[in-house]
Amino acid sequence: MNIEQIKLKFKSGNDIPVSRASLTADEFNFLLSRIAELEAQTQWRDIESAPKKELLLVCEENGDQYVASHHSSNWWCYGQSDDGEPMFCLPTHWMPLPPPPKSEDENKAG
Repeated sequence: MNIEQIKLKFKSGNDIPVSRASLTADEFNFLLSRIAELEAQTQWRDIESAPKKELLLVCEENGDQYVASHHSSNWWCYGQSDDGEPMFCLPTHWMPLPPPPKSEDENKAG
C-alpha cells in the first residue's frame, strides 16, 4: 500500500488499523503533514534559495558535498588548505544540516 492509497481510504471515511488502534482522519493528516515536513528537510534545494548566513551542506554539480558557508557571489567556503588559504566550491544545491546530537542529560530527560 502506498500513501495515495491510504489517502483514498481516508477520503472514503474508513479507519486504517494500526496495531490495535486506528487513526482518526485528523491524526492521519497530522502524520502526513509531519512526514512531508521531514522529507522536505532532506531534499536538495537549488543553491539560489540558500540562506547566506548559515552553515549548510552544499553539493557541486559533480556530486562533491561540503559543509560550507557563503563567501561571495556564487562561491562557498568549506575550509582551509594546509597553507591556510581558504578553499572554495561552486555548489548547485544545498540542504540544512541536521540538529546536533542531544547531550546525555537531554537523552535521559526524554
